[in-house]
Formats: sequence, C-alpha cells, structure tokens
Amino acid sequence: MKKLIIGVLFLLSCSTLAQARPAKDDWAVVRKTTSKYWTDTECLTMKRKRVVEDPFLKMNERKEKEIYEGFGKTYQPSTRLSLLHYKKAEKIKSTELKSRDTSVPILLVHGAMVNGPMSWADNAYHTPGRQGLATFLSRQGYHVFVITFSHPHGDNDYQAEHIGIALARIRQRLKVAKVDVLAHSKGTIAAQMYASDVRAKLTKPRKFAKDIGRLILVGGGLGGIDINFAYPNLNYLIIAQKFNAPVIWSKAMVHGSWLSFGKQSIAEPGTAFRGQAQLLARWDHIYGLIRIKGQYDIGPCYSGRAGTVSNSPGIDKAIQFGGHVIAKLHKKGVHKSVEVALLAGTHYRIIGYLGERRGPSDGVVLTRSALMSRAVTARKAKVIRRSSLTLNHLELTYDSKAFDWILETIRR
Repeated sequence: MKKLIIGVLFLLSCSTLAQARPAKDDWAVVRKTTSKYWTDTECLTMKRKRVVEDPFLKMNERKEKEIYEGFGKTYQPSTRLSLLHYKKAEKIKSTELKSRDTSVPILLVHGAMVNGPMSWADNAYHTPGRQGLATFLSRQGYHVFVITFSHPHGDNDYQAEHIGIALARIRQRLKVAKVDVLAHSKGTIAAQMYASDVRAKLTKPRKFAKDIGRLILVGGGLGGIDINFAYPNLNYLIIAQKFNAPVIWSKAMVHGSWLSFGKQSIAEPGTAFRGQAQLLARWDHIYGLIRIKGQYDIGPCYSGRAGTVSNSPGIDKAIQFGGHVIAKLHKKGVHKSVEVALLAGTHYRIIGYLGERRGPSDGVVLTRSALMSRAVTARKAKVIRRSSLTLNHLELTYDSKAFDWILETIRR
C-alpha cells in the first residue's frame, strides 16, 4: 500500500510538472533586440508546416523603427512571427505595495491598426508625456509582457496561436504556471479564441494550456461589431484620410468615378483585412440602422446589394467570409478554469472621429457588446467583474481611471 501511494504521488507530481512546463517544439526565439524602454524584445516564430500569409497593403506595413528592427528589418513580417516585449518589475519600496501578491505576470494584447508599444508603452498613441499601462503596472511590482502581431489587421486564427506561444515563453522565462492576459479591442477576440479553443478555419490549432489566470477584455466586441456597415459614410472618411482600415464596399463612386477596392475590401478574396471580418455580428435587430441626413446607401450597404453610389457584399456575407467567429465563441465559451473581467467605455467621441451612437458605446464598440457575459460563459467560466467607465475606445488603454480599475482587477 505504501508503494502504491508513493507511486500515485509520483504520477501526480509528474502531471503537475508537465502542465507547468510549456512545450518548446512548436515555437522558437529567433531574435532578441533591446531598447531604452523595454528590458528586451524577442521575436518568436511558430513552427507550423503551413501558414497562410496575411496580405499587406502599403498602409498595413510595419514602418515604426522599433517594430521594423524587431521583425528583422522587414516592413511586411511573416504571419509566423510575433514580438514579445518585456518590462521587468520595478523594485517596490512601499510597505503596502510589498504586501501584495504580484507573482502572476501580465500579457498585454493590442488591437487593430496599432502595435504593442503604441498601445501600452509610454507616450501611447504618440502623445508625449503620457504614461503607458506597462510602466504603471511595472511600478506596481508586476512583470509586464506586451505582444506585437506581425499584421495590424491579421487573421485572428494565427494571432490566437501567437498568444499561446507568448504565454508559453513567459512561463518558461519566469517559471510560472499562469499568466494574466489583458486584451483590447480586436485583441480581445484573438485572446478569447485561444482561451476557448475556437478558430475560424485553422486545422490542428494550438490547444489552450490552462495557462491564463485572469482574462481581462477591455473595449472588446464580444457581441461583435457592425459599425462600418451601419454607418456607410465612415468608409468615405477611411478613403479620404487614407486610414489603415478596411472598407465594406467592393466598389463605390469616389469624386464622380467608380473605384474598386480590391484587398482593402473587408470580404474580398485575398483581403488584407480578413481579421476584421472575424469581428462582425449584426446589431440592427436591437439598434436598427443610423438615420442621419447625408448617409448614402444605408440599407443596400448593410443587406448587400447595389446602391446609388456603392456596391457592398453585405454584413451577412462578410460574417460568413470571416468564419462566423463571434457565434462560435458564444457557443464554445472560455475554459472554465479562467476568471474573466469585462470593461466597456460609454463615451462615443474620439478626437477627429464621431463614432458609434445608435446606443451607448465607446465610439467603436457598443457598450452592450463589450459587456456581453454570455459570450464567455458557455463552459462556466466565471465573470468576476463587469464594469463601464465614461471613456472612449482609446482612453480605455491609457486613462488613469482605467489603470485603477485594471489594478483592482488583477490584485490577489
């Protein structure tokens, strides 16, 4: 009997160790760079046999010096690659702060159009003097990691894979079993996809390794978004300002001439914005469509037919093109071992942009979508916090009120 007990204990200990040790055979560190801001930045690669590369347009290219060099001096890095920026915890002098448990590191996941440092480092969104969340948390004694995806609008199937790889690397470096993950905007969908074992089309995906402690979803379209279909004129703003963003039209009249949008169209084969199609869901059944004088082809754009000045595939076709990701996430749910917290904004004005206003929103995501608990609870994941702040979509990543809410949420 004694030998049997010892044998069982040995097997249990082996099982625990196996769970705590992330596998190395499906990823590798290919490069390490340094900068004044980060302790270091590593370029990680996935070792899949086949990868469908995200197409790039000039507007999508990674032209920021730090990101360009981190990816090996290329403006169009492979979908196989991601960057993992590390900011070491600062030494804490305060007795109160020393008494807190800061042993669980945190991974910050950026949204569309941007990169990790732009969202989370100091001078966020190129605003001098603005403290970033990474600095704030490191000064509270936390080890902070930040991911940068290769493509700012990339396929969430692969971005979910890279979140799993980043977590494996963090666990390996710090010898921890779990990491807290905080994701913003589009990044919330990739993080959910990893924690739910959901992919749109990817075969043999990386399995969730029960390596997330708390999953904090900030300004995330958990119930999906439909803003570009509901407000057709936003697409003219994207074209006029040459924004790094998709349009919903296959073709439209611009300055009196019909133009085709090719890879900038959200649902065209070969689009550079496939990851955006994976965020879509209809909200017209709750909030209807916008009715403002001067909006062109509202019905045709949403439903999918030729209008007076545009031709849109419609939101249903775009959702199908994206692989029905939002519906799949709702059906599957986040793994029951994960504690989830949801934070939404309720201020729809963003500088230079009058955003979503059919209902309460942060300017991009409807508040109701960002706080949709049923999007994560199908497998009994526990929602430990669900809050809204009077902030817009970007302010949720850098405002002091958001920082305080995040710190309260990760405290143990």
